[in-house]
Amino acid sequence: MIISWGLKRTVLDDQQSVETGYISSQDSIEELLHKQGVTDSVLRPSGFAIIEKKRYDVMSEGSVVEKNTPVKVVKVEANQIFVRPIKAK
Repeated sequence: MIISWGLKRTVLDDQQSVETGYISSQDSIEELLHKQGVTDSVLRPSGFAIIEKKRYDVMSEGSVVEKNTPVKVVKVEANQIFVRPIKAK
């Protein structure tokens, strides 16, 4: 009886849907490719950037990038956003 009670407690009966208030962790981050933003922390090589008015966890292409540096999304792979600093003209 105790085992049966324990098994019932571990089974998920709820469905996760938009109608009940559940949303995915990130919408389609692929649409960020080639977008520009600014770093919100130092990237060593990972950190945060503001892109399209949202804060994302991003990764530089290997170098340290200082906070408040303009960046461009150069690759989106395996749910990871890669950025490159934009050189001033």
